[in-house]
Parts: sequence; structure tokens; C-alpha cells
Amino acid sequence: MPSSDPPSSDPPHRFPETSWGLVGRAGLPLAPEGRQALAALCELYWYPVYSFVRRYGAPADEAQDLTQGFFARLLERSDLATADQERGRFRSWLIACVKHYVANERAPVAQGRSVGGR
Repeated sequence: MPSSDPPSSDPPHRFPETSWGLVGRAGLPLAPEGRQALAALCELYWYPVYSFVRRYGAPADEAQDLTQGFFARLLERSDLATADQERGRFRSWLIACVKHYVANERAPVAQGRSVGGR
């Protein structure tokens, strides 16, 4: 898991500009360059996503868990393949995905149920 310390070159709350070429390559995880691009995106965005989740109201431990869970689901479901340059900036797409993920993960807890409805 990446450190919760911000990268020294970027403010912790900023989502960096991203090349759509990098996003496209990351959407092809079976190719070696796809795995490298995917690793670069995860490293580039881990702290901004974590910081966003913290501002969304999650305590540090929960924010780390939600951030890791978000990236795990993003990779599991190959969601990067659905990111579309024609629809806007990658960071806008990513923020929307994070908001939906956090809302879905926190809703059962807020309603007094565990995740998964158990």
C-alpha cells in the first residue's frame, strides 16, 4: 500500500493532469506496457483519491481502506476501459467513480448494516 504521506512534488489534494495515452495503455493490463501504465496511474492517483475520501468525511483508517478497495475494484472490473476522452477529463471520471464507490460502501454502514447486507 502506498504511504499516506503526500508526494513531495504535488499538493496532496490535487488530482494531476493525466495523458489519455497512459489511461488507454492502463486499460490493457495483459500487455507489459499496460501493467506499467496501470502501476503508474495507481501510484499517481493513490494519494489524491485518499485525500478526497478524507475530505468526504472518512477517518484516516477508513479512508485508507476505502482507497485500497476503490483501486482493487477499479482493477478487478477493468473499469479503466470505460473511461472515455470524449466525455471529459480523466480526473473528473475518476472523482465520479470514487464518489459512487464511497457512497455505496458507506451507505450500509450508515444504515446499521455491514457491507454485503449481512
